[in-house]
Amino acid sequence: MNDDVTGTTFPVAGNASDLPGRSVAGRPQATVPPLVEQLPGRTAGRALAALAVGGLIAQLLFYGELLGINFPIWVAFVLGAAVVARRPSARNDRLDAWIPIAALLFASFCAVRTDGMLMLFDVAAAGTFTLAGIVAIGGQPITRRSWHSIVSYAVRAVGVFFFGAVYLANGLRATPRSPVDRQTTPWRMLRGLAYAAPLLIVFGALFAGADAVFGAIVRQLVPVDLAPPDVVGRLILASIAAWLLGGAIVCGLLIRDPDAGSARERAIVRPRIGATEAFVILASMDVLFLVFVALQAAYLFGGVDTLAVSGMTYSDYARRGFGELIVAAALSGIVLIVLGNLVDVRGRTYRLLASTLVLCTGVVVASAYLRITLYQQAYGWTELRFYTVAGIAWLGLCAAIALGTALTGRIAPLPKLVLLTGLLVAVACNLIGPQAFVTQQNVNRAIDPALVAAGGQSGLDVEYLSSLDGDAIRVLAGSVNSLPDDLRTSVAAALSYAHVNLAANAQRGWPSWNYSRQAALDALSAAGN
Repeated sequence: MNDDVTGTTFPVAGNASDLPGRSVAGRPQATVPPLVEQLPGRTAGRALAALAVGGLIAQLLFYGELLGINFPIWVAFVLGAAVVARRPSARNDRLDAWIPIAALLFASFCAVRTDGMLMLFDVAAAGTFTLAGIVAIGGQPITRRSWHSIVSYAVRAVGVFFFGAVYLANGLRATPRSPVDRQTTPWRMLRGLAYAAPLLIVFGALFAGADAVFGAIVRQLVPVDLAPPDVVGRLILASIAAWLLGGAIVCGLLIRDPDAGSARERAIVRPRIGATEAFVILASMDVLFLVFVALQAAYLFGGVDTLAVSGMTYSDYARRGFGELIVAAALSGIVLIVLGNLVDVRGRTYRLLASTLVLCTGVVVASAYLRITLYQQAYGWTELRFYTVAGIAWLGLCAAIALGTALTGRIAPLPKLVLLTGLLVAVACNLIGPQAFVTQQNVNRAIDPALVAAGGQSGLDVEYLSSLDGDAIRVLAGSVNSLPDDLRTSVAAALSYAHVNLAANAQRGWPSWNYSRQAALDALSAAGN
């Protein structure tokens, strides 16, 4: 077998004596298309140097540190490494210039916010855009692709991401050699060691921690006592970071469409359904949604007595079910997207039925918003309720966009527009600061009981608010003197406990610096805690 990463040749027919990669008289050859382009030796050398530097930087930024300014620094380094290691012939698509910017933006939010759920999204978004940015830096267009092609390409990129260092080591060879050539043996051994090194470090550390005898032998063989006590953990972190960085860099070397043959980008074969089937699906959903909308108009928006029908008072009836409605609205959008891509003919009838479904979905979204608003007015704000409202806002924007695409019959742009609106809502959440918003709203309710709806719960859940992080502590510290006397003592005690935790975190290195934590410390100091 030809070991070259640019392609592997196999005989279509033959016996054991036929050597793959060699010409066999009278027999055709089939070539498995390449997945990753062959790297010139100099380019691969630069990439491997970036891996070594990346491992060193990663352990300095992240070992024993909290997530903060270290994360955007790391993302910027990864994108820079992709630029250094890319092919000299790579040309970038101008429409993809926003992708690295989005990666840095969401990574930077990790140095601003401490909200757990928000940071989880920010990290995932930054990682996704970083990987997409690396592919774009490598010269492969992303934005102008169809969403089917993006999904297909992403699957290949994620697969390469975890094994990219293998391609880098193979790329150190200036020219491919035959598998029977004895001169390839040293390179094979070096590559094998490169692959094995991070695995040996990781599993060796695990076994040393699990078994005292094994650990003692390791300490005898490896003079870890001469190095800092955390050397093993730093080596593990550096090895993992370097390996994944190698995979990220190689994602920028993915061939555009290895199975496209002579076509530049072959359309993905998808199942199809007829127009009649689509009409039945849409009409059935329209009937169901219209019935639901009629009930909402009468009982939720119109105020018709609900006790006789449901056995529930209006307040109880209106304050539940928003979660189910959000799921229903989201699934409705998915149905429209999938159905629009399975139907070839989208005539006037199709557009009418689809538009009706979108309008009904808009009413469902409005119903969910009213319900969560009534619930919030009665029981106050939590992070989950904040994100629920943000999700409803996103669904409302999506419904407006979907109505435009349904009326025109142009369904293709809808997935990208849905993603774009989701990113805009996520940016807005980061700018608002969910913890600060939730805490301020609940403090206002405690100061002014008139903000609490009839039958609701007043007061302040000090235990919940003190379990939040920097932004919530900052707001509490600034508002403690305005709270009623019965709450001021418990809030002051919670702030004192929070001050101890924040001060301990502040003793970490500069990579852990975070705006919210620092602002909370400053507010606590100003309040005399």
